[in-house]
Amino acid sequence: MLQEQRASDSALKIRFETWGATDIKIRVSPPHADELIKLLKENGADASLGAEFSAGQTLEIVHAIVENEAFWPALAATVAAFLARHSTRKTQFKVGDEEINFEGHSPREEEKLIEKFRQQHVERELKAKKPEPP
Repeated sequence: MLQEQRASDSALKIRFETWGATDIKIRVSPPHADELIKLLKENGADASLGAEFSAGQTLEIVHAIVENEAFWPALAATVAAFLARHSTRKTQFKVGDEEINFEGHSPREEEKLIEKFRQQHVERELKAKKPEPP
């Protein structure tokens, strides 16, 4: 059990969350936040380190702005490059309630989760724009 927990703790963790109508949060293992921001910027995305205060925070927050549809290919390219750099690590990748764990670089799984995240973001954006009934 202890060995299982240590293996889980050493996994590279990435979580995607929508945040407002045009923003997203990417929670990532702390040593990798700056690297992820750099890759996002290299791929044309607007990204910065976010701050959130809570007890026991274990993941850094990268804040990115979804300016237009070009953001999603940039995010996919960023995730692919980031995970390719860390292909020897176990990865815990989470979007909403869906989580996958893999070792190495799994482009098919990455693409599937990025697309699911894009859909969740679009749905949330549509709800935000929809006027409330009188």
